[in-house]
Amino acid sequence: MSSSDENVTYREYFLSVDEFNHPKVYKNEDATYVLLIRLILLEKGTYPTRPDMGVGLVSRYRYAFNDKIKQLESDITDQIATYLPEFTGVSVKVESDNKIIVIAITIDKYTYQLTYTRDKNTLSAL
Repeated sequence: MSSSDENVTYREYFLSVDEFNHPKVYKNEDATYVLLIRLILLEKGTYPTRPDMGVGLVSRYRYAFNDKIKQLESDITDQIATYLPEFTGVSVKVESDNKIIVIAITIDKYTYQLTYTRDKNTLSAL
């Protein structure tokens, strides 16, 4: 293990290569962002072995109004607890207006903020 890998807690491998033509690997916070984004965008039923996995942000909450925000918070919290149990101390807060949904997920005192733009149908990390 190289000295640069001593503090790596999480790794997530991509099906692409970096500028040196090596497999692309995200580490720690970047890897956590990738896992969270995948889980939030994933549609239920995508994986036959895990039919309940996924929040389905686009299909279920793209046109949701403020009355569905608490349900989205609950869905994200439940999905993380079930499919990413290695993350502890999870807190989810979702805010919405007519054009965007802001999702703030706090894991062990580090907050991951995602912004979903309804008009453009994009999810971005800050």
